[in-house]
Amino acid sequence: MSLLKLDQSGCEIESVPPLVKWAKSAHLPPLTPTSTFQRFDGGKTVQAHTDAAMREYGELCRKMALEEAAKVCEAIEREHLDTYKHKPGPNAYDPHFQGLSMGAGECAEKIGELLK
Repeated sequence: MSLLKLDQSGCEIESVPPLVKWAKSAHLPPLTPTSTFQRFDGGKTVQAHTDAAMREYGELCRKMALEEAAKVCEAIEREHLDTYKHKPGPNAYDPHFQGLSMGAGECAEKIGELLK
């Protein structure tokens, strides 16, 4: 199932959530070359990462994804708070935008707690 949506002309519509877009854009850290070992497999020499190295890499990727998610929530919090407090228009001092800001801030805090 594709996350991309197309309009009637077949052009892509921006519909991918920011975190999914980040995950698909290869922002993952490189595997360290020092965590490889040589083994003989059917007469061929192949490089493979140890279980411990892969677990460490998985934890590093998890932390990076959580940090990015927290940044997205913080950006949403600032955007809605700015709309609520500073932008003239129909949404100025709208309690809905204040609630959106507070909710995004709480989301960022909870994600931060997962990093501890």
